[in-house]
Amino acid sequence: MAANHLDFDPNQLSQEGLNLLNEGEFKQSLEIFNKLNKHFPNNPDLLNLIAFANLQLEFFDEALLAYTSSININPNQIGALFNRAIVNNKLGNKSQALEDYDAALKFDPNNLDIYQNKAAIFEDLGNFDAALDQINVVIKHSSNNEIALANRGNIYQNKFEYKLAEKDYLNAIKMNPDNLELIVNLGNVQKQLGQYDASELTFLKAIEGSEESDSAHFNLSLLLLFLKKFDRGWNEYEFRETKKNKPETLKDLKEIDHINAQDKIIVWSEQGIGDQIIYSSMFNDFPKSNFITVAIDQRLVPIYQRSFEYLNFMSMDDLSEKLVRNFDYHLPIGSLGKFYRNNQKSFEKQPASFLKPNEIEANRIKGQLKKESKKICGISWKSKNEKIGFAKSLELTEMIELLKIKDINFINLQYGNTEEEINDLEKEHGIKIDPLNALDKFNDLEGLLNYIEACDFVVTSSNVTAHLAGAIGKKTYLMVPHGLGKLWYWHDDDKSCWYPSIKIYRQTRPNDWGGVLKKLVKDRK
Repeated sequence: MAANHLDFDPNQLSQEGLNLLNEGEFKQSLEIFNKLNKHFPNNPDLLNLIAFANLQLEFFDEALLAYTSSININPNQIGALFNRAIVNNKLGNKSQALEDYDAALKFDPNNLDIYQNKAAIFEDLGNFDAALDQINVVIKHSSNNEIALANRGNIYQNKFEYKLAEKDYLNAIKMNPDNLELIVNLGNVQKQLGQYDASELTFLKAIEGSEESDSAHFNLSLLLLFLKKFDRGWNEYEFRETKKNKPETLKDLKEIDHINAQDKIIVWSEQGIGDQIIYSSMFNDFPKSNFITVAIDQRLVPIYQRSFEYLNFMSMDDLSEKLVRNFDYHLPIGSLGKFYRNNQKSFEKQPASFLKPNEIEANRIKGQLKKESKKICGISWKSKNEKIGFAKSLELTEMIELLKIKDINFINLQYGNTEEEINDLEKEHGIKIDPLNALDKFNDLEGLLNYIEACDFVVTSSNVTAHLAGAIGKKTYLMVPHGLGKLWYWHDDDKSCWYPSIKIYRQTRPNDWGGVLKKLVKDRK
């Protein structure tokens, strides 16, 4: 860098910035690089340093701008392209990230890190075949790559190819026997393969081998609860991550270890809507007391105030330090099971229904929906769960044989954008589904519950609709996936011990809903 007409030595200042960068002092180094950039604005190397410092500080928009400026000046920079791909991925610009990686491969076609990163992006996009193609390139050139084998095992899991996933995990563990994540992943694959004893031993091995084994404890809990080994299962369930997300406002309260009528307790919801509903089936086991308050999702508050008159309810959003001072103890809602459902016999107390819809409104809706002598069936067919929703969801056209039944009027209980799918069904097959466009199926759970009550029966995948229908004792046909996406509380029975009105239909093969729908239609006819 030229030093003409400057009151500082740019080379010396640049070296100072590099030293700070190497020491991890990213903010100070960025200040130096930005100062230099005012005088040398078209220097691609300097722009890359600015971008890298911003990347480390997680200022992704600023990093993207600097990398783009550098690449515009000099497009032939594999490092800048590689790092811009990372930034684009961080910003959710996955297609742009893939384009950057492809551009970088033109300069370095044997860069295995690029193939590995592309595999991760394709996996995030749910394109598991493309992800597999990319990771196979890495393993072809580096067969003893533990990380690549572990990643391929994850991809095989998502493709429901559990035996192949097991093989990859076992090979990776041979290379690194102390890798806790690998051992836990192996345990989960063994569970999916029905190797329950082997799965339990694998989780126990992970617990014995590491002090940081919360994930092993938690995954063991899901196995034990699925197998209805409730006493041990709930103890292991105390290691769940969501329990650690205790609101700051509750920091001075001790968790209760014995519930009685005299204690002032705040029960707080650390999980999603479906989990809140299933755990609330145990509210009737509480001692009859005015001292218990439950903080739940705001959308559930009016329903719960009507359903459990002896309890107090509030929104989780309204928890405050001032309010919390009125309580002696706190209790995460997911910990109720260890008190009230710690063996199979305790499910004799499980209520047939425990939530109360608005009967007047439900009857009004039923009057509107009733057509001739047709039955009313509410349908819901997708889960929006970010991690496993794809495994629990199906396309509306996969339900075609059910939807063809003439004496049923179908109504849409599925939240999200379903308009195009419903319209296409009518255009291609002449089948009409009442879209219920006036109902906000995501935010208005009170309204959704009343529509469920107005139905004669419900057909649904494993989502919030299933929990609401089960909670009011509505006759429900539940479609449950095989392997990935199969939640512990549906167990392996055709009846739910949590919701007696729900009949369960399971996939016998991953990603195949044909057998489920065939049996369901046969039962309805």
